[in-house]
This record gives sequence, C-alpha cells and structure tokens, in this order.
Amino acid sequence: MAEQTRIIMDELKILDYFHALKKNEDPVLIWTKINGGPERKLFFCHVQHSNLVDHEIGLISHHQNEPLSEYCSESAEIFVYSEKDSMLLKSSIKRFHKNLLVVHFPKKINIVANDMKLNIHKTIESLDPNFKKISGDRKNQKRFDEHGIEIETLEDQEKYSKLRAAPRGKADKGQVAKVQVSKAGKSIGTSFHEVLDISRGGISLLSNKPHELEIKDEIIILEINDDPPPFPLEGNVVSIKRIDLKELKYKVGIRFNQ
Repeated sequence: MAEQTRIIMDELKILDYFHALKKNEDPVLIWTKINGGPERKLFFCHVQHSNLVDHEIGLISHHQNEPLSEYCSESAEIFVYSEKDSMLLKSSIKRFHKNLLVVHFPKKINIVANDMKLNIHKTIESLDPNFKKISGDRKNQKRFDEHGIEIETLEDQEKYSKLRAAPRGKADKGQVAKVQVSKAGKSIGTSFHEVLDISRGGISLLSNKPHELEIKDEIIILEINDDPPPFPLEGNVVSIKRIDLKELKYKVGIRFNQ
C-alpha cells in the first residue's frame, strides 16, 4: 500500500511537535508572497516560541541581511515546512518585526507522504534553485537570534570545550563577579554577572541583556562573591553567544591578558 499523508489536528500534539522543534533547534522553511504580490520568498528559520494561550507560533529567520519585515504583509498566507519530519502546514501571518515572524496556530499539520514531499521540494527549488546546496550548508552555518547575536547549541558547546587549549572548570553555582567595563580605554561603569566557568586563560559570564557587553569591551574582574581576586584579572570580550532560546541568556567569553 502506498504511503499516505498523515494529518494531525490535536492542538496539544501540534504544540508538542513545535516544542520538540524548538528544543532540538531544528530548522524549518517558510515561504510567503512578497508584500502580498505574486512573487514568493523562501526563508530558513527556527522556532522561537509556540503556545495555545496566544494561539501562535513565533519563527526567527536565519537571513540577517534580509529582514522578514521587508517582505511580509499582515494576514498573508504562509507555508511552514520541516524537511526533517516532512511536516507541512499552512497558516497566516499574525505580526512581524525585523526577523521575527509570528503566525496563527495551525488547525492542522500534515506529515506528508513521499510523493507529496517530492512535489514540495520541486516547489521549494523553483523558489530557490540553490535549495539543495543551501540546505546542506545550513548544518554548518551560524545562526542568530532576533537581536543579531549568534546562537550556540549544546553540540557547539561540547565541540568548543574539546578545542580549548586551557580546560575550563565549571564555576560553583551562585558565584557572582563584579566587573568594570571600559570601551576604548574609557570606563562606562560596573556590572554584576553570574560566573559560568573560569580557567587560567579566561572566564565566561552570564548576561541577561542583549548588547549589555560587546566584543572588544575591556573587562576588569573587581570581585568574585565580594572578594577581590588574588591577582589581577583583566581581559577583553572575545565572544557572545545566546545559550537559551526560551530566555534572554548570553554567555560572554572573556580572554585574560597574558
């Protein structure tokens, strides 16, 4: 018997499906008509949120140089497709801002049969002839959140920990560092941050605000848990990664001066 398309209409099952997409950080494809016209545009995205209270699904585009807001129109029809699970749904746009697109929660999702999947891929390739190459490249491409800050997955964290020249020890829970922040040699104040890890080569701090600290900021560790360090700890911010898609949590990497 030929494979049949499976239709899921249970809202809780649909919600669980999108929660899994977000947890696994699986990419999805969306396409919609550009500003309501006949031409359609394809975007790679990931799921930012989904809930039944507001009856919506939020998607963040990976295309930093092409904001969704420049192409979308309110109430426009939109298709969302997960290549991994052969899931297809049709909905309409609820609202959008820059690279965030929110669509109405779907009444159903389709887990499509192979013959329909081939037709979907033909449609996608007609919108973007480079789809196959782009789809493969996406696995190794950096992704960014709605504030333009790179997203670091658990897989990335494990990979980077193996590459570090100086192994870092996970900080004791509750350790807080008081830091002085300077830009181009000019102090802009002090702030407090949870310590995530530390080594002889550097320290990672937690920030709950996008762009609170920036690459190249000059950092002096004044105190850790109200105690000054036994020797000067000074360095520069070398990386900022979002480590939680549910909350605004950023891992700020600081390399100590040698």
